[in-house]
Amino acid sequence: MKKLATIGALLVALMGAPALAQPSGSAEVMVGQKSATLDAKLGGQFAPKFGYFGRNITTLNYDGKVSNFLGVDLTYDLGKGVSLLAEGQFTDTALPRAGLQYFQTFGDFSLYAAGTANLRYGTDGEVFVVADYTPQISPGVKAVVHAEACTNFGKKHNFSGQKLRLGVGQGSFSAGVGVNFSEAGQGEDLVVDYNPGIFFGYKF
Repeated sequence: MKKLATIGALLVALMGAPALAQPSGSAEVMVGQKSATLDAKLGGQFAPKFGYFGRNITTLNYDGKVSNFLGVDLTYDLGKGVSLLAEGQFTDTALPRAGLQYFQTFGDFSLYAAGTANLRYGTDGEVFVVADYTPQISPGVKAVVHAEACTNFGKKHNFSGQKLRLGVGQGSFSAGVGVNFSEAGQGEDLVVDYNPGIFFGYKF
């Protein structure tokens, strides 16, 4: 009986009150000059201080090639916007990463930053930063300014990517113009690509 009471207390501590934040997410379709992407996100809490986040990006090149990236995060809240981060990245292989993340809002502005290290293939670091600014410009209508940047590096630069969006939003919907950038290698071997287009977003 004592053992059952201990298990019960543990379950209450992990899964009971206080109430957990409801899951939230978004989906964005970007139709670009060179390719189209579907970017879907979902996050929430599964226990006090413990969170999850998933992001799936599917890219369709107009020559028929399809690529997919899936990221799955588990987090533990340390307070003041800082969390421990365990991450799995899945493309044609599985890559575990670990590090720290930070999130904070300042009125209409929000900032997210994460730094992780590769736990499987040698040593590389990755820094990911996202900034959003959504001021109201008229009743029920807001401006949508979104920027994100990711850089992966070891002893040298491996690859980077940036995403810029500028548009308007009403309720859960948004639309506007955007561009995706990517850079791989360094020096004379640096390859730069960009894909401008229009986007349509929905938050839930």
